[in-house]
Amino acid sequence: MAVDARAADLEEELEEVRGELEELQVKYDSTMDEMDRKIGDMEEEFEEKVRGIEDKAKEAQEEVQADCDQKVDDLSAQLNQMKRAMGGDACGWVEKVEGGDTV
Repeated sequence: MAVDARAADLEEELEEVRGELEELQVKYDSTMDEMDRKIGDMEEEFEEKVRGIEDKAKEAQEEVQADCDQKVDDLSAQLNQMKRAMGGDACGWVEKVEGGDTV
């Protein structure tokens, strides 16, 4: 009889432990779901910031490229004008002629 009572007590304790285990598993699953959600939100925020940085860098690069292109065009025009001047063409460098003298 004492063995049966002890077995019943152990079985009852086992059921309590199983119940606690199930509660802990539910809390664990809930916590993991919350963490996954937070991680997803953080990843989205990170990606948004990366896109913003990339967009700013691209805009800055395009501005610099446009400025460089303009400078190259200006230098090319000046170079062509200098080449033509070396060939004897005034290329518009002589702004005004007064009485045969250039001003």
